[in-house]
Order: sequence, then C-alpha cells, then structure tokens
Amino acid sequence: MQTLDGKRCERERSKAKRERSKANASDQKRRAIASKLRTYELSKIASFVLTTPIGGTIIGFSAFQLICGVLVLWVLVHMQMFHNPFGMFCAARTIVEMMSSVLHLSYSGPMTVTQLTTIPRIIPMIVGFVAYSLMGISCALHVQLTLNRFVAVYFPISYATVFTKKNCKYIVAMDVAMMMSLASLFYLVPCNVMGYSPSYHGFIILACRDGSDRPFPIGTVLNFICQYALCIGAISIDCLTLFKIAMIDVGERPVF
Repeated sequence: MQTLDGKRCERERSKAKRERSKANASDQKRRAIASKLRTYELSKIASFVLTTPIGGTIIGFSAFQLICGVLVLWVLVHMQMFHNPFGMFCAARTIVEMMSSVLHLSYSGPMTVTQLTTIPRIIPMIVGFVAYSLMGISCALHVQLTLNRFVAVYFPISYATVFTKKNCKYIVAMDVAMMMSLASLFYLVPCNVMGYSPSYHGFIILACRDGSDRPFPIGTVLNFICQYALCIGAISIDCLTLFKIAMIDVGERPVF
C-alpha cells in the first residue's frame, strides 16, 4: 500500500514538475516575444527618426539643385558669350545633373523616408542603372570641359577646328553611349547588380541570390576609373591650364 502511494506521489511530483517546466518555457517564450517586439518598435522609431531627416535633406538638396540647373540653363541660353562649344558642354552637363536631381527628388528621397521594402526588385535595378549612367555621363562631360579649356589656352588656332558644333554633338553622344555601356556591366557581370538601398541611403551592389561570393567587383573597377583616372586627369589638366593662363598674364603685363 505504501509502495502504491509512493509511486502515486512520485507521478504527481513528476507531473507537477513537467507543468512547471512548461509554464517556465511558455513564460520565457512570452518574454522573448515581448523583447523582440520592443526591439522592433525601438528600431522602427530609431529608423524613422534617422531616415526622415536624411530623406528630407535628399529631397531638399535635389529640389535646390534642380532650381539652380534651370537658372544655369537660362543664363546659357540668353547670354551670347556662352553660345560656343564651352557653353554646349556646360548645357549638356547641366541637363544631365538636372535629370539626376529629378531621380533623387522623385525616388531616392521618398524611398529613404518611407523605407519601402515591398517594391519589385526590378525597380531599384532600373533606377540604379539610370543613376550610375547619369553620374558617369556628368563625369565624362566634366572631362570634356577640362579638355575644352586646355585646347583653348594651349592651341587657340586649332580650337575652332577641333570643337566644331558637329564634333561637339558627336562627343556628347559618345560620352552618353560609353557611360551607359559601362553601367550595363553591372547587370552583365554576375553578382554585380546595383540598386538603391533605403537603409543605406544610397546605391549599393546587391548580394548574390544564392549567397555566394562576388566573383569580380566590377563596381570597384569602374569607380577607380572614374574617381581616380578621370578625376585626377581632369585636375592635372586644369592645373596645366591655370599655369598657362598665369604665364600669359605675366607676359602681357607692361614693363616700366
């Protein structure tokens, strides 16, 4: 009899222990869920606090740049002194930069504010292609302006022959085609697709779909070409141009 009572008590204690374990596990699960919810809510609040001013800044600067671009075009059109190859390159670059401002005003800024993640993958890919193409075209046109000033200062006699209206149109068209071709490499080379990331507030290279490593960083190569080769080259040419202008100015000063 005592043995049966002991077994019954043991079963009851085991049952009570299991129930306490289940209750503790359930309580821990509820606490974990509550903690995750608090963390999620705090992250959403922090994201809103951080991204709203950043997105508003993008929208504000884009609108300001767009207005400045309109004013620059007005000056280039209405002032006779800019009706030349230099003015044509300036107008082309201004139009490209205005298009970039419209892109950031209508997409980058609002996406940063709203932090949308439900849009189709193809949309940020298209926007990334357009944005990088515009950036590259603007960079190339800046180099053309640099070369234009260089030729005007060092080879004034040949300037009119080199920078004819027809040649300037060909140069602009070549820059557009070349930079769009380079931007297309992001989508031709595997695992180099570029798109806009609202959380990073900029255009990034998207991760490979299968989680593998990127075989070839085409973005690094193109950025090196644009930021170092073209930009440093343009700065060097501008320095030579300024040196020549200074020498001409010194040579034209009257001697007493």
